[in-house]
Amino acid sequence: MFEKIKLFLQNHSGAVSLIARVVLGLIFVYASIEKITYPEPFAQNIIAYEILPQALANIAAIWLPWLEMFCGLLLIAGIWVRANAAILSILLTIFIIAIASALIRGLDISCGCFEVGDSEAMVGWRRVIEDAGMMILSLWLMKFPRSHWALEK
Repeated sequence: MFEKIKLFLQNHSGAVSLIARVVLGLIFVYASIEKITYPEPFAQNIIAYEILPQALANIAAIWLPWLEMFCGLLLIAGIWVRANAAILSILLTIFIIAIASALIRGLDISCGCFEVGDSEAMVGWRRVIEDAGMMILSLWLMKFPRSHWALEK
Protein backbone atom coordinates (compact mmCIF):
# COMPACT_ATOMS: atom_id res chain seq x y z
CA MET A 1 0.00 0.00 0.00
CA PHE A 2 2.81 2.41 0.87
CA GLU A 3 4.40 1.76 -2.51
CA LYS A 4 1.17 2.84 -4.25
CA ILE A 5 1.01 6.02 -2.19
CA LYS A 6 4.69 6.74 -2.87
CA LEU A 7 4.22 6.16 -6.60
CA PHE A 8 1.11 8.35 -6.69
CA LEU A 9 2.88 11.20 -4.88
CA GLN A 10 5.91 10.99 -7.16
CA ASN A 11 3.76 11.00 -10.30
CA HIS A 12 1.68 13.92 -9.05
CA SER A 13 4.34 15.89 -7.18
CA GLY A 14 3.52 19.10 -9.07
CA ALA A 15 -0.13 19.01 -8.02
CA VAL A 16 0.72 17.98 -4.45
CA SER A 17 3.28 20.79 -4.26
CA LEU A 18 0.72 23.29 -5.52
CA ILE A 19 -1.71 22.26 -2.79
CA ALA A 20 1.04 22.27 -0.14
CA ARG A 21 2.26 25.68 -1.31
CA VAL A 22 -1.15 27.31 -1.21
CA VAL A 23 -2.31 25.70 2.03
CA LEU A 24 0.90 26.49 3.92
CA GLY A 25 1.07 29.97 2.44
CA LEU A 26 -2.53 30.78 3.38
CA ILE A 27 -2.04 29.47 6.93
CA PHE A 28 0.99 31.68 7.49
CA VAL A 29 -0.58 34.76 5.89
CA TYR A 30 -3.69 34.30 8.04
CA ALA A 31 -1.59 33.72 11.16
CA SER A 32 0.39 36.91 10.56
CA ILE A 33 -2.46 39.38 10.11
CA GLU A 34 -3.60 39.80 13.71
CA LYS A 35 -0.02 39.67 15.00
CA ILE A 36 0.96 42.50 12.65
CA THR A 37 -2.12 44.50 13.67
CA TYR A 38 -1.62 43.95 17.43
CA PRO A 39 2.11 43.57 18.16
CA GLU A 40 1.85 44.42 21.88
CA PRO A 41 -0.46 41.54 22.85
CA PHE A 42 1.58 39.25 20.61
CA ALA A 43 4.73 40.30 22.50
CA GLN A 44 2.92 39.37 25.73
CA ASN A 45 2.17 35.95 24.22
CA ILE A 46 5.87 35.49 23.47
CA ILE A 47 6.91 36.65 26.94
CA ALA A 48 4.49 34.16 28.52
CA TYR A 49 6.58 31.28 27.11
CA GLU A 50 9.38 32.40 29.46
CA ILE A 51 12.06 31.66 26.88
CA LEU A 52 13.11 35.11 25.61
CA PRO A 53 13.83 38.24 27.63
CA GLN A 54 11.29 41.03 27.13
CA ALA A 55 13.52 43.08 24.80
CA LEU A 56 13.98 40.13 22.42
CA ALA A 57 10.32 39.20 22.71
CA ASN A 58 9.37 42.72 21.63
CA ILE A 59 11.71 42.53 18.63
CA ALA A 60 10.36 39.07 17.71
CA ALA A 61 6.77 40.35 18.00
CA ILE A 62 7.55 42.98 15.39
CA TRP A 63 9.56 41.03 12.80
CA LEU A 64 8.20 37.48 13.14
CA PRO A 65 4.68 38.21 11.78
CA TRP A 66 6.14 40.07 8.80
CA LEU A 67 8.43 37.13 8.07
CA GLU A 68 5.42 34.80 8.23
CA MET A 69 3.47 37.13 5.92
CA PHE A 70 6.22 37.44 3.29
CA CYS A 71 7.07 33.72 3.30
CA GLY A 72 3.38 32.86 2.99
CA LEU A 73 2.79 35.28 0.13
CA LEU A 74 5.89 34.12 -1.74
CA LEU A 75 4.83 30.48 -1.32
CA ILE A 76 1.37 31.22 -2.68
CA ALA A 77 2.94 33.01 -5.65
CA GLY A 78 5.44 30.19 -6.18
CA ILE A 79 8.54 32.34 -5.76
CA TRP A 80 11.65 30.92 -4.03
CA VAL A 81 9.59 27.98 -2.84
CA ARG A 82 12.48 25.92 -1.45
CA ALA A 83 13.96 28.89 0.45
CA ASN A 84 10.64 29.96 1.92
CA ALA A 85 9.77 26.40 2.87
CA ALA A 86 13.16 26.14 4.63
CA ILE A 87 12.51 29.35 6.58
CA LEU A 88 9.07 28.11 7.59
CA SER A 89 10.56 24.73 8.59
CA ILE A 90 12.94 26.54 10.93
CA LEU A 91 10.09 28.63 12.37
CA LEU A 92 7.91 25.55 12.82
CA THR A 93 10.75 23.76 14.62
CA ILE A 94 11.05 26.73 16.99
CA PHE A 95 7.27 26.80 17.50
CA ILE A 96 7.15 23.06 18.24
CA ILE A 97 10.00 23.34 20.75
CA ALA A 98 8.44 26.40 22.43
CA ILE A 99 4.99 24.82 22.75
CA ALA A 100 6.37 21.47 23.95
CA SER A 101 8.60 23.29 26.44
CA ALA A 102 5.63 25.26 27.79
CA LEU A 103 3.61 22.05 28.14
CA ILE A 104 6.43 20.19 29.87
CA ARG A 105 6.94 23.10 32.28
CA GLY A 106 3.20 23.19 32.99
CA LEU A 107 2.61 26.71 31.66
CA ASP A 108 -1.07 27.44 31.11
CA ILE A 109 -0.70 30.11 28.44
CA SER A 110 -2.32 31.29 25.23
CA CYS A 111 -0.60 29.92 22.16
CA GLY A 112 -0.41 33.20 20.24
CA CYS A 113 -0.47 31.14 17.07
CA PHE A 114 -3.33 32.81 15.20
CA GLU A 115 -5.21 35.18 17.48
CA VAL A 116 -3.21 37.15 20.00
CA GLY A 117 -4.58 37.27 23.50
CA ASP A 118 -7.12 34.54 22.76
CA SER A 119 -7.58 32.71 26.05
CA GLU A 120 -9.37 29.89 24.21
CA ALA A 121 -6.32 29.05 22.06
CA MET A 122 -4.14 27.57 24.78
CA VAL A 123 -0.94 25.64 24.18
CA GLY A 124 -1.55 21.94 23.88
CA TRP A 125 -0.31 18.82 22.18
CA ARG A 126 -2.86 19.46 19.43
CA ARG A 127 -0.87 22.56 18.46
CA VAL A 128 2.31 20.49 18.33
CA ILE A 129 0.59 18.01 15.99
CA GLU A 130 -0.75 20.85 13.81
CA ASP A 131 2.74 22.36 13.56
CA ALA A 132 4.18 18.92 12.75
CA GLY A 133 1.64 18.62 9.92
CA MET A 134 2.70 22.00 8.57
CA MET A 135 6.32 20.86 8.92
CA ILE A 136 5.55 17.89 6.67
CA LEU A 137 4.18 20.28 4.04
CA SER A 138 7.24 22.52 4.26
CA LEU A 139 9.62 19.55 4.03
CA TRP A 140 7.68 18.30 1.00
CA LEU A 141 8.14 21.70 -0.63
CA MET A 142 11.84 21.64 0.11
CA LYS A 143 12.09 18.27 -1.66
CA PHE A 144 9.64 19.07 -4.49
CA PRO A 145 9.59 22.87 -4.94
CA ARG A 146 8.31 22.86 -8.54
CA SER A 147 4.57 23.00 -9.02
CA HIS A 148 1.81 24.19 -11.29
CA TRP A 149 0.98 27.89 -11.54
CA ALA A 150 4.18 29.07 -9.90
CA LEU A 151 5.65 32.39 -10.97
CA GLU A 152 9.13 30.89 -10.71
CA LYS A 153 9.75 27.57 -12.43
